[in-house]
Amino acid sequence: KILLGATPAAIALFYLGYYVQFNGVPADQYLDIAQDTDFNLGTSNFTVEAFFRCESDATVGDYHCIVSFGWDLQLYWHDDSFKFWAQDGSSYFIDGSSFNTGNHSANRGAWYHVAVTRESSTFRIFLNGELMDTATSSTSFGTPTEDSSIGRFGPNNNLKADGRISNVRYILGTALYT
Repeated sequence: KILLGATPAAIALFYLGYYVQFNGVPADQYLDIAQDTDFNLGTSNFTVEAFFRCESDATVGDYHCIVSFGWDLQLYWHDDSFKFWAQDGSSYFIDGSSFNTGNHSANRGAWYHVAVTRESSTFRIFLNGELMDTATSSTSFGTPTEDSSIGRFGPNNNLKADGRISNVRYILGTALYT
């Protein structure tokens, strides 16, 4: 299943290869995706990917949230690298502090493709097609209790992206890159 879950105009922009510009400031500058069982990952294989270009400092601690499924799945650009967090509903079992693309791997002002996959109990994070890190966990994701978002961390309505996001893709059931 491929889900982009945004307004028809936003979907058209992603399909046509354009980007959406986020500036991290206005309260309404993000894309929300209504809660749906398609975001209940459990222990399923999946792929989450996007192109991102960080433009400037973000609003809180220079975290730029690209995609979040509430607390349960979060993909950020932070401190010149991409970081991924996964939660079982109460605690993180994959921590972006240790599962990321590496120090200074993604500079501000340049386009990068980032992808995170889960195949069985193996998590992988890729940067521009290169495997950057792996982590192992058979823990089940929690069930999201908030809307999923592109361009912000939905549960707290903060950590908004200040940059350009394009071609966000989420595939449930398939680890596209291994």
